[in-house]
Amino acid sequence: HDLMEGRELTAHQYCREHHIDYYVQDLLQLLALKPASVAPVEFIGSYFEGLLSGDQHLCGRDFSYVSATPLNRLAFASRVERALQPLVQKNGAPTLVSAVEFHQVLQGLLPDLPLTTVTEAAAATRPAEPPPAPELPPVDEGASSAAKEARRLLLLTDEQVRQPEVYALGDLLRSFRFCFVHSEFLEVVMVTLSQTESVTRRAVVSAVLARRERLFGVLFPPESALRAFAEGRGDEIATLQALVDELSRASTPAQESPKNEGFRHLPRVLEDVCHTDADRPAADTGAAVDRDRKKSRRPKSR
Repeated sequence: HDLMEGRELTAHQYCREHHIDYYVQDLLQLLALKPASVAPVEFIGSYFEGLLSGDQHLCGRDFSYVSATPLNRLAFASRVERALQPLVQKNGAPTLVSAVEFHQVLQGLLPDLPLTTVTEAAAATRPAEPPPAPELPPVDEGASSAAKEARRLLLLTDEQVRQPEVYALGDLLRSFRFCFVHSEFLEVVMVTLSQTESVTRRAVVSAVLARRERLFGVLFPPESALRAFAEGRGDEIATLQALVDELSRASTPAQESPKNEGFRHLPRVLEDVCHTDADRPAADTGAAVDRDRKKSRRPKSR
């Protein structure tokens, strides 16, 4: 048994908590493709060393692998943060980007990253005030009709030509990290929010924490951050935007860590799994979240 966050886990539960079955299946597929000159034992050792080293195991992998586990998603989010943090401000002012622009930047790190991963984070982010439109010089009375038409088009109001919403890069980066890393947790939240039109902060946190003990492999924000979200204004109606904003500010990268140190105990855990099936749990899993999600409607964040 292993004690994780106050829970005593069996070998099977431990494997589900750390998504070890996923990594073993991935390893077996890669073993079939490895060069003949590489010894299997050496290849296996290198694979798990990569998992423990940070984000090196993501090199050359596609979105399906990067998004498969909290460990992978956290590694990718940390890579994004290191790349973009120097660009958060320009000349002392926040850098403003649209969701599409932010997505195009992330594609430089992960080409097949779906746009929805960014638009969902943007939906939970407060838009920034767009920069003021530049003043246009007056048009000469003798200007051509083409020049006058160009000026008319430039002066169209937002109601006539809708401009994309822009966000402070730092805010969108923080929301993306939280939404991407904690995607399964947010599915649980959305199921709760969809059950009724008015759900208080306290009720959301209570429902989420009640399910926590029955979920394995789901990375939750720190309980202290959840409690603070509930107790600050507990009777206020919960919104996705407020939840993501406050929890993303309260959660640090160290607190978000899915503790990949667990892979160091892999040989002992796999031995336990191979020797007994008697303790297979009937607990809730991420699949239950998927089933609930299909029955629910994604709530509006604003």
